[in-house]
Amino acid sequence: MKTINEGIKHDKFKVKSNLDSNWLDQELQFVLKKIDENLETFREKVPPASSKNLMYIPEGNTDWTASFWIGMLYLAYEYTKDEKYLDIINIQLESFKHRLKENIKLETHDIGFLYSLSCVAGYQVLGDESARETAIKAADKLITRYHE
Repeated sequence: MKTINEGIKHDKFKVKSNLDSNWLDQELQFVLKKIDENLETFREKVPPASSKNLMYIPEGNTDWTASFWIGMLYLAYEYTKDEKYLDIINIQLESFKHRLKENIKLETHDIGFLYSLSCVAGYQVLGDESARETAIKAADKLITRYHE
């Protein structure tokens, strides 16, 4: 198999960018600030899929986007190693375990990323064995949707 490493040859496809590490650091700090501002608001709830009047009203873990919040928390924790994220992560993890156990709105193909961003990440980032077990149970649930 040939490795393509020649780069883009046509100027119209080249991305012209002024990105640098200072810009990236500023953007990461902005995102971390926004996550931090919302830690208490979304302690036991999650942001909905869309805003109302530009506000994200906290809701329970029932929608297809529920794992996006915990996914951001894992990224924030990985980047900063700040343990303030761990308390919220653990609360959110319990929510995903409960959702699976009670089969709350899981008749969906979205089980994969719901549990990848919550429980698979919990195992990969924190080594949480109970998160791993929940991820496997979620995969077992997802495979029941297969129809030949």
